[in-house]
Amino acid sequence: MNRIIESPAIWPEAEVIASPRRTQDAGETEVLVRRRAGDLCGPGGEEIVYCPGYPCISLFSGIGGFEIGMEPVGFVFLCQHEMDRTACQTLIHNRPNFFRHAALIQGDINQTPASMILSAAGLRVGECYIVTGGPPCQGFSTAGRRDPDDVRNTLVFSYLQKVREIQPRFFAFEKVAGFVSMK
Repeated sequence: MNRIIESPAIWPEAEVIASPRRTQDAGETEVLVRRRAGDLCGPGGEEIVYCPGYPCISLFSGIGGFEIGMEPVGFVFLCQHEMDRTACQTLIHNRPNFFRHAALIQGDINQTPASMILSAAGLRVGECYIVTGGPPCQGFSTAGRRDPDDVRNTLVFSYLQKVREIQPRFFAFEKVAGFVSMK
């Protein structure tokens, strides 16, 4: 069944413009939810966007649990990035009750330039307050096989590279037992 959207596809802050693809087809990065342009322009013609809190970006968003927990205390997610189709479907389904200001990008983080993430968020380098993320941890989790050759282990470095390029004031990283003890 391809129908994923039961909530409105358009609300004042954003709109759904595409449906998630199967994860194995998600190599090409695509914006699924686009932030809507504001009506205000600055003296140089630049768009002025009102943000009712601290502007944030989420990488490896999953189904958005971290964001749902942060929104009530003043953090506003302007962009989420996720590869998994089912997670993207959940993120879309929960709009506009949550993530109402957030663009959603589906694709491989290694194929997504930081400039695309910032553009989707309507931010410039250094304007993001916090970048959050939980890269896959199966490779080093003490509950798993602890395979040093698991390719998902390298996604930690992809996350850190995006943090370096976005230059947020802070970043939050999900720590997994076994992460620091892995060779």
